[in-house]
Amino acid sequence: MTIRGTPGWIAPELLKVGEDGIKATEASDVYSCGIILWELSNRGEVPPKLHPHALDARPKISDECPKSLKSIIEKSWCAEPSDRIDALKMLNLLAHGFSEARAAGAKAWYFDGEMDCIEAKDHLIDAPERDFEFVHQLYMKNPVPGMDIARVQVIDNRNNVQAFESGVHKLQNKDASICAPHYSEENNADWRQSVIDMSNELTATYNDEDYEHIHFAPLWHATGQDAVNGIIKSGLVHLRLGDGATDGGYFGKGYYFTPDAKYAYEVYGRLKHAPALLLFWTAYRSAYPVIDGDMSKLHGKPKYENYDAHYVPVKPNSDDPKEKKFYPCSSNEDHQYTEVVLFDTSQSLPKYVITLKPSVTIHNVLHPLEGLDWWRVCDDVYNNFLSKEFTNKITETGRDVSNFDWSYTHDGVTVHRPNHGLVHTIRTMAYVPFVVDCVISDWPDYDDDDDEAAALRAAIPWIQLTLLFFVAGRKNDAPMDWDRQAYIDGKNEAADAMDDYMQSCGFQKERVQYWSNMIRSESKDIQFGILLFCHRVDLVRCLKEDVYDSNVNEFDSLLSPSVICFSPFCINRISLICCSI
Repeated sequence: MTIRGTPGWIAPELLKVGEDGIKATEASDVYSCGIILWELSNRGEVPPKLHPHALDARPKISDECPKSLKSIIEKSWCAEPSDRIDALKMLNLLAHGFSEARAAGAKAWYFDGEMDCIEAKDHLIDAPERDFEFVHQLYMKNPVPGMDIARVQVIDNRNNVQAFESGVHKLQNKDASICAPHYSEENNADWRQSVIDMSNELTATYNDEDYEHIHFAPLWHATGQDAVNGIIKSGLVHLRLGDGATDGGYFGKGYYFTPDAKYAYEVYGRLKHAPALLLFWTAYRSAYPVIDGDMSKLHGKPKYENYDAHYVPVKPNSDDPKEKKFYPCSSNEDHQYTEVVLFDTSQSLPKYVITLKPSVTIHNVLHPLEGLDWWRVCDDVYNNFLSKEFTNKITETGRDVSNFDWSYTHDGVTVHRPNHGLVHTIRTMAYVPFVVDCVISDWPDYDDDDDEAAALRAAIPWIQLTLLFFVAGRKNDAPMDWDRQAYIDGKNEAADAMDDYMQSCGFQKERVQYWSNMIRSESKDIQFGILLFCHRVDLVRCLKEDVYDSNVNEFDSLLSPSVICFSPFCINRISLICCSI
């Protein structure tokens, strides 16, 4: 008998005695591939030779072999060739994270089989509904105030997945005597055990029977936008150890994560110009329970003893609601947030990039003003002013008027003032409450509950009303330096229109003129600063993307610093708001 193949790797049907033998087929090749996969799972062990009288015998698959891979191997070496998995299906399962084999017990960090046919651009794919819901549920446990999820993107980078799995295998196979916890021998052992119980509760949902010693958890991290591309391409490998660590590494010099999206965004991202929110899969085997009094031995230092993670329930340093410093809790003290510090990049897998947007609806941003019917007022201002054709269009030779749309016609309907019409005006009014909140939270001199903050919030409807009339008197859309007198005349007409209209609604002349005078001439009042900022932000909003990006970085220069000045973090929040309304 002639054997077609290498003993040990040859399919059993090719060993059957026959006059001409049996020719190799796709099924027999699949069998041989299955043996090669078995070799890989058994770390290069050579398969035993099959004996013609024991054709159903198969080598033992290692207990360390992931169930997904084990399923593929078993499907490849069925006794009957017709029962074996076909070659193309085997290839797809291997290439796309064993999506079929993990159906009964999926590894959440694998590439999602539902997206097999989707091409990733720069390793990013818009999340399917299942992934979006998963991220949304985690986000809503402690969301960023005033911010909703606008978009979730899955990071599809198999190199990152392989590095993570390699790290998990390493932790799983670590000598138990080396990573055995010793916190029971330290001070306050009962409280430390309670902290470990919190850790176990956090990770219990994500236990994996293939890795019985490992604690898995999806955790949040925030960093600057400039670091996101590097994280997508190579995880945290490219970052300096401790980069993004809270307060310089209070609880160890490592990589900081939290189950709370709000904490990640506001604490980890607070020093970033435009915080990016990411969700990682994380893994650790033995966490050190950090309690009050431990910081001196952890601050700025590597992992404690042989622990591969630090688990830290934290509380704010003061009662100030804007407090950004948090410390470990004392015995039986309630914690507000939790931090997890990891020390090896292979313990984390960047899985999702989350884009946030302000929680804004136009119906809840116009603040009440003493019984004023906002929609009637808006309708009156539109009909009497903002719907009228410009009467002083710039047409002189040498003037570039290509950027000015004097009117817009669609389906036979002509709309005048498309740039400075009602849509622009309503948007500027909608910005006001959010800009006021930014001012109060951003300025160190402001307290959310003091009288000055209350007075500024009480002024919101008046600022909105003034913005409604702000451009009502314009004769054209040209800049002020093209025809300064026409520009000034337009402002005066707008202020007069506000005076007349509000007095007709029963408001006292002196009270109205305090605000209409802000249309006539610039003021150093903070209310005017907010008014002008909202107007100019919407003008920037209409620019093309490349010009917009450069202007967003210069928002602060739009106004005199003596009127209003925003931090980069505050500017980012405002830019998000004006893009979403």
